[in-house]
Amino acid sequence: MSQSNIVLYMEEDININKIEDILIQYQAKNQQGCWGIEKYNSWIWVNYYLLEYYCEIRQIWNNISFDLSKKIKSKKMKTALFVQPSKDINAVFLALDFCQDIYNILDKKRLVVLYHADSGLFINSQIENLCFKNSLQFYDYRLIDEELIKDMIEYLECEFQDMIDCIIENEIENKGEYTEFLYRLLKMRSELKIQNIDIWRIKKRLNYIDRMIYKLLKIF
Repeated sequence: MSQSNIVLYMEEDININKIEDILIQYQAKNQQGCWGIEKYNSWIWVNYYLLEYYCEIRQIWNNISFDLSKKIKSKKMKTALFVQPSKDINAVFLALDFCQDIYNILDKKRLVVLYHADSGLFINSQIENLCFKNSLQFYDYRLIDEELIKDMIEYLECEFQDMIDCIIENEIENKGEYTEFLYRLLKMRSELKIQNIDIWRIKKRLNYIDRMIYKLLKIF
């Protein structure tokens, strides 16, 4: 079973040789037409398409780009990567890491669009600035606001408490999987930008989260 695909559409005529180093870095396994990547007990599957040969993939791009500006829609997209994460807790983290590593080797002067049904559509430099708001959705961290901070706080409170309960009740079977998940949660906590939001109730909740983190690190 899987979650929503993350799709990279590229104006660059990128060939498979250019992304081979990234696939090797992720120890990708060739699985009859796609690559499978496993890390932290989570999987992603990567499919590579040349748009001139795949009408269905071109049509998906037409649907995605419908609301974009004419300037962007007029660009001829040549290549696509579909990255499909499994249902495991670290899979979307792994999928976005992979997409950002691919973006880093692309020609930044060419149009690159990343689309994820649960998070939205991101263009070029936005892709470099994506951070997670929860384990399934990400956002451009330059656009963080009070509402987003509240959503992230609520999510972190739930996840840290669940993890504490699981450890106390000895329900964690794969410690490596949860170590990575904990690292991601701590990273989300560190990325909360509150310098310009001087709201007492938010700071109080953040202090509560930090006490949970301290307790969690003591018992993990």
